Amino acid sequence: RNCDLSTDDCVEITTEDAIEAGDEAVAWCSDGGGRGCCLDEIGAVDADVCEGFYGTLCRGACVGRNACSYAGTDYITGDRGKPIVASPDSCHGLLACESKQGQVGAGSCIGRFACSGSTGNVGEDSCTKDESC
Repeated sequence: RNCDLSTDDCVEITTEDAIEAGDEAVAWCSDGGGRGCCLDEIGAVDADVCEGFYGTLCRGACVGRNACSYAGTDYITGDRGKPIVASPDSCHGLLACESKQGQVGAGSCIGRFACSGSTGNVGEDSCTKDESC
């Protein structure tokens, strides 16, 4: 269940421009019938969900309004921080991983503001309530 870039389950997004990063994420998530990532609250692919994304994005990650906006960015300064690794099926919910830095294990950061602004690594199936981490 870990992110393996060689399996086409994940992609690295390191684009400097926030809007381009969101567009790049959406293009990858939409490719080949869809990978279930960067989806808004009604399940439509939406660049706003992944605007400013910096790091590694995997299948089924970043679902919900602005779920991964500015992930990998320092919440205070707005500068690039530690890249996020949004593992499969992580970061679900309103602003769940907004400005989140570091590793997010599979099935983690589920809920409104679940890991918003957090900089520490999160293991699998953790932080599964609103505002939990």
